[in-house]
Amino acid sequence: LKGLEPYITNHHPEEMDVNVVQDEVWPTNWKCLAENFMEGYHLSTVHNVTLHHRTPTRLCEKIPPGEGYTGYKSHYTRASPQRKPYHPDLTAEEKRYSMFFWIYPSQAVGLTPSGSASLCLQPRGVGEVANRCILSSYKPDQKQTAGLRTEGFNEVMAEDRVQLARVRRGLKSRHVEPNRLGPADLEGTVWDMFQYMARKLTPQNVRKLPTRKRNLQRAS
Repeated sequence: LKGLEPYITNHHPEEMDVNVVQDEVWPTNWKCLAENFMEGYHLSTVHNVTLHHRTPTRLCEKIPPGEGYTGYKSHYTRASPQRKPYHPDLTAEEKRYSMFFWIYPSQAVGLTPSGSASLCLQPRGVGEVANRCILSSYKPDQKQTAGLRTEGFNEVMAEDRVQLARVRRGLKSRHVEPNRLGPADLEGTVWDMFQYMARKLTPQNVRKLPTRKRNLQRAS
């Protein structure tokens, strides 16, 4: 995870305090929830009311992935108000985007200038996933600010939950067809997740089979 340090150090998440912990069970596959959280393609469609005016799809910027993570920056529009309070170590650029990263295989984090949202996923079979959400921020004693932030986050997650339930039903259809992923800044994180799963789920002997087969052919 060392490659993530430059993106989170100035936020000093160790100085944040937990505002609320929420436990829910979502009617979707864990991988669908992970992909949804980690791609910017849906920001301007699924969240047209809540997020599009602040963090539209067109302003997403993927970061280089690491062995244990992938992530992207969700830049703010010029008209979007500054999120406060923020840590004084943040640069001018860091104050104007949210950082989303996925720590394989089960933790998704959204880091904003004023706080963070962390999702810890635990699959409950193919069609359900337990989702523990932890919201943290600076100055948690400001109950009104924390309450408004929690309310706004829940509105966004409610939009995701409805859409993911539809996706889950659609994936069961015999008419569903695979399609291409979007550009790297929008769905490159999903590709990184596919690569991670391929590395972990493909047996070593299967990956080495082509080389061994060529060697046998040479020997014969």
